Amino acid sequence: MRNPMPYSPLIAKLRAVTRIRDEDAAKVNSTWINEYKTTAGSDIVSAGTRIESLRVILDGWAARYRMTADGNRQLTELLIPGDFCNVHATILPAMDHGVTALTDCRVGKIDVAALDNVIIEVPVLARAIWRSVLIDLTILREWIASADQHDPLKTVAHLLCQLHARLEIIGRVRANRFVLPLTDDDVASVCGLPAMPATNCLDELKDWGLISRKGDEITLNDLRAI
Repeated sequence: MRNPMPYSPLIAKLRAVTRIRDEDAAKVNSTWINEYKTTAGSDIVSAGTRIESLRVILDGWAARYRMTADGNRQLTELLIPGDFCNVHATILPAMDHGVTALTDCRVGKIDVAALDNVIIEVPVLARAIWRSVLIDLTILREWIASADQHDPLKTVAHLLCQLHARLEIIGRVRANRFVLPLTDDDVASVCGLPAMPATNCLDELKDWGLISRKGDEITLNDLRAI
């Protein structure tokens, strides 16, 4: 009996958009240089840097961010296991934003030249990667549209549903329950809200019975209602 492929959040994400054979997935895995750990609060990628290798979140949570004119950090997109940190840096000369670790993270490094060779050899992998990237961009556009409605409750609810869908793809949801290792300040920042309104929205969703929270775990009790 052939041994099953070891679990990889990146491969799980790519397989959600395209059928990928085990042997082709193994070719992606062959492009890894190494992996390393980074602590919460540290940069995985800094703005303005030229990165020679692709970075992928293997475990933990991170976020894209930009610095505002008043010197504050604004989170613009959450990154979960399986997400590329800097895939567009293979085209742009340098990163136009930073990526920070919100929790302790395990990060993988992929050799860009090796991945290019694998993509040329196996075109289905190119389709999978770029479909995944385009889906991420679509989610981001929907997220921006939701935030622009200036309805804090809907914005927070939309974020929770978005995370549920993304985490389900990589097998991190059980019975509508998943780990949400974010502070209320993190939720506020990515939603473009002050801290107190974000906390109030989470409390309101809980009071209505739409969500349950226990430590870092959150359960979406009624996806349709949320």
